[in-house]
Amino acid sequence: MKEDTWRDKGADYYRHVIQTCFPAFSVRTIVFLAAGWGSTVWEVNGSYIFRFPKRPEIGQGLLKEIRLLPVLAIALPLRLPHIEYIWQGGPEYEGLFVGYLKIPGVPLTLGHLASTGSTKLSQQLGRFLTALHLFPLEQAVAVGIPEGGSAQWRHQYRAFYQTVRQRVFPLLGVQEWRRIAAAWEAFLDDQANFRFVPVLIHADLNSEHILFAAELGGITGIIDWEDAAIGDPALDFTGLLGDYGYNFVSQVLAAYNGPADGGMLARARFYDAIASCHEVLFGLDCGLAQHITFGLKKLQTVWSAPEALS
Repeated sequence: MKEDTWRDKGADYYRHVIQTCFPAFSVRTIVFLAAGWGSTVWEVNGSYIFRFPKRPEIGQGLLKEIRLLPVLAIALPLRLPHIEYIWQGGPEYEGLFVGYLKIPGVPLTLGHLASTGSTKLSQQLGRFLTALHLFPLEQAVAVGIPEGGSAQWRHQYRAFYQTVRQRVFPLLGVQEWRRIAAAWEAFLDDQANFRFVPVLIHADLNSEHILFAAELGGITGIIDWEDAAIGDPALDFTGLLGDYGYNFVSQVLAAYNGPADGGMLARARFYDAIASCHEVLFGLDCGLAQHITFGLKKLQTVWSAPEALS
């Protein structure tokens, strides 16, 4: 599967789509904001965000957000996107896309931690993750989040491991893939890794999805919920570990009052160490060599370090 033709579409195209699908909404300005793995994002009128999935399968995650966010926003201490405009396909535009009022802020960086103080920001995230992980699972299931438990989670990571063995390992050196394989198999075989309490997780919580505005007192909102699932709470500390480091994650955990356990940080480190496998597979699926190259280099860097998962 090759990447879709979204790259060939410019501002005028998306201006026309939004205006045609929502004629009561006046598009005065439109500026390209970002392009992730799943969607291309445009800022409209300086105050709205419109997200367009690049491929039809990405729309399923967006539909999940549409159902989940209204009930979840009530329970969380940080802002979530409040989706106002939903286009589910039609003659004007065959795909799904959404629009919502922009949450103030920019992606949270290490520089922001230094300038604002990591203690305040870690406390904000600790409170946020506590509320998220204590959200009633029956409410999440009622709006379409698939039920899940530790057995299902283990099965999911066994299946992922087999995919990585078949498609990623052949691109690595023998010593590299053997080291990853040994650690992954040890993780799967250790029953302690699957005694966690299943919770609702964001599942892609990293610097790109945490918005910060110093003038508004720190972290302002959390975006991009298309991967939300019921699973291991440790996964929501994984992106924080990769982007901000061990000390900051330790501070977040100190402010966290969710269902923690003694293996939380070790599991987060494992998920972080294998995270680049997703990028390699994405590159293979979409025919994007730069993602394959970057993902392989990161895997090699992580797994060549003497302290890797030690």
